[in-house]
Amino acid sequence: MPEIFRFMSRRTFSWERLLLVISGAAFTAAVAIFINLGNYNRYMADDYCHAAALNKSGFVQAQVSNYLTWGGRFTYSALMSAAEGIGPKTASIGPPVCLTLWLLIGFWTLYQFTRLNRCRQPFLIAGVGSCLIVYAMLNLADNLVQSVYWEAGYLLYTAPLVVLTIYIGLVSFAVRKNVQGLPRTAMMIVIALTTLFAGGFNEPYTFSQIAAHVLALAVCYFSPRGSARKRTLPLIVAGLTGTAIAFVIMVSAPGNRVRQSLFPVDRDLITVAGLTIRGTCGFILRKLVQAPLTTALLCLIPAYVASRHDESQPRVRDWRWLFILPLAGFLLVFVCYLPGVYGAGGLVARARFIPEFVFVCTAIGSAYFAGRLIAHQLHAKRGLRSIRLVTLLVVTAMAVLACSRTTWRTARLLPRAKANSSLWDQTDQNIRKMKAQGVLDQTIPAIDDLETSLGGPENELQIERDPSKWKNKCVASYYGIDSIRTR
Repeated sequence: MPEIFRFMSRRTFSWERLLLVISGAAFTAAVAIFINLGNYNRYMADDYCHAAALNKSGFVQAQVSNYLTWGGRFTYSALMSAAEGIGPKTASIGPPVCLTLWLLIGFWTLYQFTRLNRCRQPFLIAGVGSCLIVYAMLNLADNLVQSVYWEAGYLLYTAPLVVLTIYIGLVSFAVRKNVQGLPRTAMMIVIALTTLFAGGFNEPYTFSQIAAHVLALAVCYFSPRGSARKRTLPLIVAGLTGTAIAFVIMVSAPGNRVRQSLFPVDRDLITVAGLTIRGTCGFILRKLVQAPLTTALLCLIPAYVASRHDESQPRVRDWRWLFILPLAGFLLVFVCYLPGVYGAGGLVARARFIPEFVFVCTAIGSAYFAGRLIAHQLHAKRGLRSIRLVTLLVVTAMAVLACSRTTWRTARLLPRAKANSSLWDQTDQNIRKMKAQGVLDQTIPAIDDLETSLGGPENELQIERDPSKWKNKCVASYYGIDSIRTR
């Protein structure tokens, strides 16, 4: 019988499943509101710049120009040009599609991972886990609009995490199926191409991808022969190969010097190291207290799953992962911050979406191993079933409370976001009509801030009264007029 039908059958129904379904439904509802809000996104700032460059130079020349004069983000540049080639609709369609894909791919990846680790009820656990991760990422984001909704933001910071999720799923699938021979060679090629593609999005992700592969390579190399981690070694080597190629392409871009010249910061080694460590510590401490309920859920749900559904026997060395994973997480966050501090003196809020994913995964992984150890200690305790049920009741109540607050807060943004998106559409039509009438120096009404209506902390992406500002110039170039300003 297929997994989903076994899960839904009355014969196997239990209070535990009901509570897990309620938690998953709460996370899904909260994420659905975030997805719905993304429908009201429109072009802002850099979106106009990329569209104007594409209209002026064509796809290929736009990539060459970006690599020579701005930076080595080759995947991001190509995706932006492709999106702008479709038109402004991608600004509103893209974020919901990206988040929905992340949910579905996350479910598939976690299903492979839970099957690999011999967890009971992998279908249910994968569903709850995928919704939890995406919910936590959206709820903890330092600048949700610029990381998830803004077209130049979601293709830069959310898209690589979707590709990373695909990569983890491919590796887990290959190891679970114990793929050998020609299929394994084909899988290694696909994995190398995946990491090559992912490595061209942004510097924090590329640097952390290199560091993560080196750490994974060390773990797999020193694992016992015949273990799942040992079988992962060739796949990690393939992933590292693609990552290394992407890294070389990115850091070799002549445009890196051009962009760095716009940020005259001290690039002394000691200064950069000190600022990076300070930024890393501050980021981790801030995430621990930013949303306490979300952070608690990231720890409690994996711990419960490990204690209740992991059928593998706890090993004596499991406790080591409680030290290794937080240290690895700290290192990866440090590596994420490093290029931002070196290039611009710090990591901007929208770029912190990358180390936030490291934080979320580290919390889940550490809690999972803690749950395995706790289960081993409590195995012989009386009343263990009642303790587990009460624990799950508390976790479910926390999930419903946290998601209800998030859903209410996000739902309140919808009316204003809808009104501002309609105003943008009307303004877009008016600019084109005025251009058709020969008006090439235009003054338009100040658009009510689209960025903050989507939940942004401040307005950074809208055009201004001064037509010489770079955002105004990009808008004017996009519409093919001489200048544009707001009243």
